[in-house]
Amino acid sequence: MTHPIHRLWRGFALLIASLGATCPLYAVVVRGLVTDSLGRPISHAVVALVDNGRVVESVTSGADGSYQLSSATAGRFYVLATGISFRQLTTESFYGEALSSVEKNITLEPETLRESVVVTATGTPTPLAQVSASITRLGNIDFQNFTNVTEALRTVPGFHLVQTGELGGQTSLFIRGGNSDDNEVLLDGVPVEDIGGTVDFANIATTGIASAEAYRGPNSVLYGADAGAGVVAFSSTRGSTPFPSLLYDGDGGNFGTYRNQVQVGGTHNALDYYGGFSDLQTTNSVAYDSYHDVTSHANLGYALGPATTLRVIARNSDSATGSPGQYQFTRIATDAKQSDQNLFLSASLDHRFSDQWQGLLQYGLGRKREQYDSLAATGIFDPASQNYFGQKVTVTGANGYSVTGQTIVSYAGSTYPYVSG
Repeated sequence: MTHPIHRLWRGFALLIASLGATCPLYAVVVRGLVTDSLGRPISHAVVALVDNGRVVESVTSGADGSYQLSSATAGRFYVLATGISFRQLTTESFYGEALSSVEKNITLEPETLRESVVVTATGTPTPLAQVSASITRLGNIDFQNFTNVTEALRTVPGFHLVQTGELGGQTSLFIRGGNSDDNEVLLDGVPVEDIGGTVDFANIATTGIASAEAYRGPNSVLYGADAGAGVVAFSSTRGSTPFPSLLYDGDGGNFGTYRNQVQVGGTHNALDYYGGFSDLQTTNSVAYDSYHDVTSHANLGYALGPATTLRVIARNSDSATGSPGQYQFTRIATDAKQSDQNLFLSASLDHRFSDQWQGLLQYGLGRKREQYDSLAATGIFDPASQNYFGQKVTVTGANGYSVTGQTIVSYAGSTYPYVSG
């Protein structure tokens, strides 16, 4: 005789089995809102869930802009959305694990106007149209065909970059007439400026740089006193393809200039990875003015859950440029060079509690080393003073008077090579 409790458990098991047969169980549920750049909901927008290039499910948004997508299997997905008179948009890839719920709010851009979502002005992702501050976003395409970020930043209104000498010469940024040490420069949230606020943009290669936000105006509320004139926030490249992707590009030119760059990236389940390496070499057109920059960049991210991501980013740059001194005046180049070794590291734990609450725990490290080397005495040796002089030059003043003479290039009594830093 079957015990009543056993019959009860058997009936409960049959009920669960029947529900499972009639109601599909979804491993991943993706929901969110589709809005325009002003925050208004967009109805009847087409939203699709894509996994490994395959559309898993496609729906249209409701009257309030809401949508819900689902997948029977876990994987790495991205959401593709578009609407009438709106540009098609693809979100960053994300990992959806078993029985997880992921929230992805989407802001569509008009077809005739390029809008972006920025974070520098407010500290949280906000459509550019809702930000009153003067801010420009540079994407990956803006950094293509450039060896460093200098030329891309020149296109930003209100940005004035001054470069000393040829390629590799010290490059400073002045925002709207502010001093060059009044700018907060961030790389994945880690400050990269020297003590005192100066930044040499000549040694920031485009390798591993996915985008940048250029904020024009003081923003000391979020970034402290260093942001007296503006903020430049660089973001790293992330792996997005479901398979390892390898990209090589190289170019060369006159004065012994060549550049090689290798990039690899991809995703595997909850892991996304990217690594980049570049080597730039040139002799420039002046003696003792050769320049090289070797940059390595790595970005690793791991989804601990549908709303939690752990990310570690490391970047190292080794560069050296010649320091020919007052060559345009003395016509004799100084045999010297300046070397820089910069290392930046950041680790972050990002958790989204809800649509209104998001927590970020971040650790940043920056190590900067600089040396100046006088390799040898250069110039015309004067036995009387034991110093080395440049060529004879004539300087004519506005009043018509002129003077002819020589300036000292290297002093007597110095030990070469001489290293300081």
